[in-house]
Amino acid sequence: MFRDGARKSMWQAEIKRYGTVFSEDLKYDVVIIGGGITGISTAHRLQLSGLNCLLLEANNLGFGTTGAPPPSQ
Repeated sequence: MFRDGARKSMWQAEIKRYGTVFSEDLKYDVVIIGGGITGISTAHRLQLSGLNCLLLEANNLGFGTTGAPPPSQ
């Protein structure tokens, strides 16, 4: 996605769709809403500590503020 119509963010140079089929049978310790750098980092750290996390993102990972290109110079 081109955010300003001219430049593409390095976070979105190669957009991949991630996902899994949600199952009510699965149990999660933590649900994180937002797949930007903060949400992804938090989920990663919590999983390293042994918690089972569900990460929810409405668009692509890194889409919002994380996906914005730096200002034009």
